[in-house]
Amino acid sequence: RNGSSCKSLLPTEIKTRYESTLNIHEPDIIEIESQRKGLTFQMLKTYLIGHGFHINDDTFENNYHLLTSNGKYNLMAEILADENDLVINVSTFNSKDKSNYVSRKDFGGKCLLFAVEQARNYCEAINETYVKLGEGERKEKKMFDTEAFEQAWYNACVHNKWAEKRNPGIYIYDDRLEIESNG
Repeated sequence: RNGSSCKSLLPTEIKTRYESTLNIHEPDIIEIESQRKGLTFQMLKTYLIGHGFHINDDTFENNYHLLTSNGKYNLMAEILADENDLVINVSTFNSKDKSNYVSRKDFGGKCLLFAVEQARNYCEAINETYVKLGEGERKEKKMFDTEAFEQAWYNACVHNKWAEKRNPGIYIYDDRLEIESNG
């Protein structure tokens, strides 16, 4: 029913409305068992201590929710471990599309918190300043706004659907910077 008129719904519309009424549970990364064993967390501990957190080695894995309910490492533990299978890429193209590839830097394989910071630092280091001279005035402008980039990058990583094993990435073109996230 649409206002005062009645019309039939298409099958896709019926399906969409039906699915929206269901409470379909997507597994949380703390519920998914890690495929890797023998994880270590020295990088994570160093990061946390450096940011003012207290670490108790006896309760660390429980306090930071790194175990499933049956006591095995979970996907979050795998993502935050010293070694993992994450791929965090920053790819650069010398064009407005992916036709002229220049370089790719991979910051993955380590604790996500360090990988995210390293990718951010790399992008900040290559954020060129453009200078425009005119009318007795010099104007400088960065390729992209660093603060806006940081917020977008952190949000992409925090809200990524890690359970789907698709990693976020950064793509830098001549005219823009794109952040890709599955979230």
